[in-house]
Amino acid sequence: MRVDLLTTLAEILFEQRDLERAGAIRREILEHSVRHSGANHPSALAVQADLAAVLFELGKDEEAAALEREAFEIARTHLRAPRRFGFGEQAVHRRLDVASYRRPFRWDAAKAC
Repeated sequence: MRVDLLTTLAEILFEQRDLERAGAIRREILEHSVRHSGANHPSALAVQADLAAVLFELGKDEEAAALEREAFEIARTHLRAPRRFGFGEQAVHRRLDVASYRRPFRWDAAKAC
């Protein structure tokens, strides 16, 4: 239950653009997930991808890309089905292409939706 609450809090903080705190909470969730389920578990990989998204937004592109690569390799090697967990090859290449991935987020356009 605590992890669920932390996940919700991290999502709220991310939406509020409190990225440093969202990242710290995502790291805590990842540590918990790895400790209890193992680094190869799909839930740990999902949290790793969430943390990478926060890091990309913080401008920590190299750290984020490394997390994405690691999650993809684990999924490909241990799960044999990376696409099932959101780590399809196209998605990963798109995320790892930092130059094309980093573009300014337009809050005004998002609010209009």
